[in-house]
Amino acid sequence: MTDRTLLLDKIGGAGLPTPRVESWKYTDLKALARLNPVLADANSGQSITAVPTGTLPEIEAAQIVLTNGELRPDLSDLTALPEGVTVEETDAPAPPEFWREDALVGLAPGTAIAIRVAKGVEASKPLHVISIASGDAMAIRPSVTVSLGEAARLVLIESHIGDGTYFTNVTANVTLARAAALGHYKLQADGRSAFHIARTALTLGDNTEYDGFRLSTGGTLARDEIRATLDGSHIEARLNGAYMAGDGQHIDTTSFIDHAKPECRSHQVFKGVLDAGGRGVFQGKILVRPDAQKTDGYQMNRALMLSPDAEIDSKPELEIYADDVKCSHGATIGELEENQLFYLMARGIPRDRARHLLIEAYLADAVEHVGHEPTRAAFQKTISAWLQHHDGTPETLEIRGART
Repeated sequence: MTDRTLLLDKIGGAGLPTPRVESWKYTDLKALARLNPVLADANSGQSITAVPTGTLPEIEAAQIVLTNGELRPDLSDLTALPEGVTVEETDAPAPPEFWREDALVGLAPGTAIAIRVAKGVEASKPLHVISIASGDAMAIRPSVTVSLGEAARLVLIESHIGDGTYFTNVTANVTLARAAALGHYKLQADGRSAFHIARTALTLGDNTEYDGFRLSTGGTLARDEIRATLDGSHIEARLNGAYMAGDGQHIDTTSFIDHAKPECRSHQVFKGVLDAGGRGVFQGKILVRPDAQKTDGYQMNRALMLSPDAEIDSKPELEIYADDVKCSHGATIGELEENQLFYLMARGIPRDRARHLLIEAYLADAVEHVGHEPTRAAFQKTISAWLQHHDGTPETLEIRGART
């Protein structure tokens, strides 16, 4: 390590967000402040020599591998990119206006990975961005920009994995030109002691389609914030997901959908499973501006509590300034039905297995929203693996190379 800059020194007087900020009301970063990690330098991930086995192997895709936030061409499939798709390192974009005051956004590195799909190109295979982290008390800053030209199509998978007590601060900027379509599927399976904070800014143009799904199982504290601006007409935006938290885990999903133009549809369904000592947070807001007539917006968060010691904070919200709209939102909290357990146990299924079957069925309904079948199957396997030890402890990853 040559750069010994500490996180709190880097952000200076602005400090970390606190629960006094409304959008951070349910997520406290005191534990991250106590860790006060060192900012990773460009060479900190060089000791990682291979992609861990089990990183969604069911998905056949061109892999783009980052180690501790830096592009690793030697571990990536950059020569196997579909025609019309380019990947390169570029200057990181300035943060969007709505995140300018967030000190953590300012931690983004000077460079980013830029993925571009040319006008009219339908990528022949998915891209899989795999961000691998390793190290203790280290801050890692992956940054990705995605740009689809007019009528372009792409399936993009993100995987975040690692080993150690690190902080990964992810920024992603996605822009879809007219009539483009993106399937964007993210797995957050960081190390059990890790901190994961991610922000994704979406700018969607006329007649675009965005199919997004986020599956969160890792980290001691994880927050995934999505901000979608529907800056055109006839847009279809689906932002769905599932989260599972066990003992000592805190998983926060925060979304903001800005309907700026007329005749668009947004759909959000998030489902959570919370075991003893686990805490989930869902904050979702739909804003409908005066010009956004004939908006159709739907938002729902459902949480399944496996223990009285689990906790959920749910805050769905609508802010509507147009009169010809169809918008609804809601939240439900429940537990496993004893009569369903009894039904399965009466047929010879052990209680633990019956619980797993019911939870798996509950989450399968969420995963059905994934529009890419191989990713859908891979996510279902990830859920099954989590349920094998449903305190939320992920399987141990073998990160090849010494930890920094």
